[in-house]
Amino acid sequence: ARMAADRGKTPRYGSRFWPAVDEHLRGVRLTFEGRQEEAVAAFEKADEHLAYVGFRDGSLKLQNRLALAQLLREGGMEEEAEALEDAVRRINPDFLRESVRFRSPAAPAR
Repeated sequence: ARMAADRGKTPRYGSRFWPAVDEHLRGVRLTFEGRQEEAVAAFEKADEHLAYVGFRDGSLKLQNRLALAQLLREGGMEEEAEALEDAVRRINPDFLRESVRFRSPAAPAR
């Protein structure tokens, strides 16, 4: 009965985290399988579940957006990729800098 009463209410903090993790990991798997369009959709769905609230959710949102940006860039969607990286940079410039360094030690940090 309680679940029925809770339907339609705003989900409490954190209740959307695990569905986002599932979608993010699905995006990673699809990327490695070479199914980029499906991976982009999974990363976008994960992003919809996440907010910049708290370390756990915020960190996953940042990482998810960078994974999505990388796929978009590889697909020739440079402007969309740059917009996502700019959003990450505005939230946490160090996260973007370290992520770029981690992916490619020779890559210049912006």
